[in-house]
Amino acid sequence: MACGVQVRAAAVTTRDDAGSHDTLRHADDPVGGLARAASTSGDSDSIACLTGAFLGARYGMSAWPADWQHRIEYADQLATLATAWD
Repeated sequence: MACGVQVRAAAVTTRDDAGSHDTLRHADDPVGGLARAASTSGDSDSIACLTGAFLGARYGMSAWPADWQHRIEYADQLATLATAWD
């Protein structure tokens, strides 16, 4: 478990619900979950952002294809935080 974080669905807002749903529904396929979140109707950019954050917190950098990893904003700081958390 990257960063010791467990993903749990929470009924906070519609965006949080959708992000949690996409995260849980695609827990074994982070890229698929992100694709689904980005292609939803409505506030898809926010839903995809939350889904990516949830999946990244759960699985770490290994959730994403190697050619995406250099494009993740603040990746170095996130990796430092993950190391400190473990």
